[in-house]
Amino acid sequence: MEYNEIDAINWSTLKHIQRSPAHFKYLLDNPPKQTAAQSFGVAVHEAILEPDKFQENYIIAPDLDKRTKAYKEWAETIDPSKGILTKWELESIGRMRTAFEELDFEFSGAKVEQILQRTIDGVNCKGRADIITDDGIVIDLKTTQDASFESFKRDALYKYQYNAQLAFYADMADCQRQIIIAIEKEPPFGAAVFELSKDAYLAGRIVYRECLEKFKECLEWQEWPSYEKKVFEL
Repeated sequence: MEYNEIDAINWSTLKHIQRSPAHFKYLLDNPPKQTAAQSFGVAVHEAILEPDKFQENYIIAPDLDKRTKAYKEWAETIDPSKGILTKWELESIGRMRTAFEELDFEFSGAKVEQILQRTIDGVNCKGRADIITDDGIVIDLKTTQDASFESFKRDALYKYQYNAQLAFYADMADCQRQIIIAIEKEPPFGAAVFELSKDAYLAGRIVYRECLEKFKECLEWQEWPSYEKKVFEL
């Protein structure tokens, strides 16, 4: 069964219930299209984790303006299932892959793009982990603008809540350690490895479980409220 066919909740949708149940329900019923940044991230993941698949799935665009007739005629000849990359994007992806390899990070029996599925607190959950090792480590690959410690820590723990995502995956896969490999998307393509502390993991676990509780409550009452009907004091 394909990942998208699994009838379960994933973190990328569940996290929006923190904004409001109404926002979560809308995104659940109307999955958004991939943004250009997300599509680039998918290409980076495939190039690093599944290079053979990357070679099959992507082609390089000619050096033509997309608005020109020549480009449009070329695009009509391309298999619509293929991703299109510019030469600059291909070069960037190659350098990001090199940055990943130069970390020389050891993986024990690594399995990539692992589909996870488990019932947590009575809710069917699913996820797709970038890497899971035989010795109980779940590893997530992230592209970023800034992989320096202070900047990425803010992004990981507060802005994007990567610790909640990793805790979600770790609990489904029974992994005891959670690691993020961050690679910058622009030159010089710096890369760094971050491991969640016990406190960061537990904080992330609290976040995702509170989201599951809110989801169950809304599902039980079949009510998906938006913001509170009151005047907020700023």
